[in-house]
This record gives sequence, C-alpha cells and structure tokens, in this order.
Amino acid sequence: VEVLSYDHKPNNEEELRRITAGGGWVQLNRVNGNLALSRALGDYVFKRNYRLTAQEQVVTAYPDVIVRPLNEDWEFIVIACDGIWEVLSNDEVISFCRARLLSGWQPAAVCEALMQRCLAPNCATGGLGCDNMTVLIICLLPFPRIDAIVS
Repeated sequence: VEVLSYDHKPNNEEELRRITAGGGWVQLNRVNGNLALSRALGDYVFKRNYRLTAQEQVVTAYPDVIVRPLNEDWEFIVIACDGIWEVLSNDEVISFCRARLLSGWQPAAVCEALMQRCLAPNCATGGLGCDNMTVLIICLLPFPRIDAIVS
C-alpha cells in the first residue's frame, strides 16, 4: 500500500493556518465547530469571503497534487472520501478491494460492496458509517491476475 494523500483535517497545522487566516476557527477538531474536514467540494457556506481567492477560503476545494511514477507493481488505485477512510484503514480498504478484484468482481461492484461494508446499520446516533461516501477504483492491470492468485 502506498498512501498518496493525507487527510485534510482542521487540526492539521497548515490547514488551521488557512482556516484562521480566512476568518474561521476550529473547535472540537471541526471548522467553525461544524465541518470535520478542511477541504471539500461544495460546503459553500465556508467559501463566501469574496476578498479571498478560492485557495484561501476557510474551506477550499484546492487540491494537493502528489506526483508518483507508476511502476509495474501497481495493480489499482482507490480514491475515496472520508466516509470510507474514517471507517477502514488504508490496508483494510486495499485488502477488501484486492480480494474481490482477484475473484473477478467488476470495479463498480467492488465500490458498491465497499460502501455497504462502511455503512452503519443505524445512523440514529450518528458516528462512523453515517457520512456520505464516494469511492472510485482505477484498475491499472487486468484482473484476475493469474500470477497473483498463484502466489
């Protein structure tokens, strides 16, 4: 597993600097006591300061871009939101996806199963598994791989 990003949380030092410079604050590790992440698509209520650029807003959609050379060992990439990563670790997500891809599942079916796995049985009390979820699997090699199944 190679981690290609880090969680953009309000208590991260760099994120906290941007939030406070933009006029926001962090309470209980949440932007303005509300949002548990500091970068997002949408959440426009945190992006209304017209004197600031999009990158300087309390919450921004501005991406961190990490460039990594692909090599022949890379099988697939998983891109997902905090609704997935707050329930399962990187290793758990990769193991879950890899086992199903090697069994011949289509990537879309693996995504659906992963979201079902992360979904709480009851959201009446809130907590993990009650957040929105987005996940995308990009296969870089054909599945199932015979050499991977044999080894």
